[in-house]
Amino acid sequence: MNDGTLDERLGAISPRPVTDIWWIPVLIMAVSSAFFLVTLWWGRRQVRR
Repeated sequence: MNDGTLDERLGAISPRPVTDIWWIPVLIMAVSSAFFLVTLWWGRRQVRR
């Protein structure tokens, strides 16, 4: 017979905590946004000449 409580069983199957790689997608979005803005600015600069 299993005498464990419901809380003990839920703790065993809880999902993995958030790791320290959250900054990787943030960095990718920041770099891609900066690249887009620079290319947009550079294209307008070339048209003005």
